[in-house]
Amino acid sequence: MHRMAPWSERALRVALSIVLLCVPMQAGAGNLSILLCNNVNVDLFDCVDLVNLYNATDGDNWVNHTNWGSNDVDSWYGVIVDPLSGRVIALDLALNGLDGEFPPSWIGLQALQFLQLSSNALRGELPEYIGDLQSLTFLQVGFNILEGPLPDSLGNLTLLENLFLGGNQFSGPLPAGIGNLLQLEVLDVFSDSFDAGGRLTGPLPDLSGLTRLRRIGLDANRLEGPFPTYLDQMPMLEELRLRGNRLSGPLPANVGSLGQLRVLDLAGNQLIGAMPSTLGNLGALEELDLSFNDFTSTLPSALGDLAQLRVLRIAGNPLEARPQVTGPIPAALANLNQLEELNLEFNRLSGALPECLGDLGNLSVLSLQANDLVGPVPEAFTALGLNTLYLGLNFLDADQDDRLILSPTLQTWFNGIPNTVDIIAGLGFLDSLDQRPVVGDPDVVFASGFEGLPSNSCTGA
Repeated sequence: MHRMAPWSERALRVALSIVLLCVPMQAGAGNLSILLCNNVNVDLFDCVDLVNLYNATDGDNWVNHTNWGSNDVDSWYGVIVDPLSGRVIALDLALNGLDGEFPPSWIGLQALQFLQLSSNALRGELPEYIGDLQSLTFLQVGFNILEGPLPDSLGNLTLLENLFLGGNQFSGPLPAGIGNLLQLEVLDVFSDSFDAGGRLTGPLPDLSGLTRLRRIGLDANRLEGPFPTYLDQMPMLEELRLRGNRLSGPLPANVGSLGQLRVLDLAGNQLIGAMPSTLGNLGALEELDLSFNDFTSTLPSALGDLAQLRVLRIAGNPLEARPQVTGPIPAALANLNQLEELNLEFNRLSGALPECLGDLGNLSVLSLQANDLVGPVPEAFTALGLNTLYLGLNFLDADQDDRLILSPTLQTWFNGIPNTVDIIAGLGFLDSLDQRPVVGDPDVVFASGFEGLPSNSCTGA
């Protein structure tokens, strides 16, 4: 619905006023009477839309509906009215028990700047008329039960700064018009559906003009096509979450230009080739997850330059025969003094465990299981205050029963770690003590590319 001509709007207001005067005084059971809009202190159409929303979403059973139905609309819970214009400018009913569908139409609320309806039980589709609320700067309807396609009219909200639709079950493409929202700082439409039919599909639209973006959250959808190459045009980006899509191709080197980036989560896509060394330029990065992709490179030593990093996950997928990360564990990772979790499991990493990983004083989770690692567990690891350790299914020094050989000091340390047993699909419970047997020529251990005698030296990269 487009904004009507002024004369048409005046005619509709007059007609609506006449209708309201003829409406019976008695409200429906458990509803507000639309008649109250004859005697309130706000715009007539705004009041009608609020009453329709109340009645469509079981307002009498909201968590809080204080003063709804009184003459002073500004006193209604969650409603803010501009005292000069008498127009509703904000509606905040998050976590308030709204249960039902959006009303089929809204004819007012054109001055609404802030609309927050998250964490309710709203069902059905997001209506097309949402795009007529062109004063909106903030639109959040996340964590409801909304489904169906996103309306193309979202592209009309050119003042919008915050768009949070995540935690629903939308389907179809992300509207191309999203690329017109040049003021947008937050774009979040992650899926909350276990059904592929309740996820966004198709290519990622061109978002290159959204230079003010601070957060992109499109996790757990089915977006596909090449990974975007225009990220260097988003210098303010702090979070990039594209986990669980079908984005393909290489990870472009210009990802390293995002100097403000704190979270980069690209797990569960189809990215290929080498991880760019420019990742080491992300000086503000706190969380990096590149797991479950198709990278075929070694781990860049430049990862050791990420001084603020707390979480590093580059795990392979145990359930699929996909390319895996190879080569030794870079000793440079020992420079990550803030690191709390290091997960490199189910790859083809080879060589020895770098003893200087024992310098990671904040590390609580270390998962290196199911690689081609060899040699002993360094004594320096006893300095790690781990809560979780997975070392199983490697070629580390083991006895005739393929059980890890540990010195008494290491055994005492190992016994103090709460979680050293993991559940792996197809393998059941796996203890970190259980190693893979070396069959035949021990050189088979180095099939992933590592050559030379095992060493856990921390010199070099």
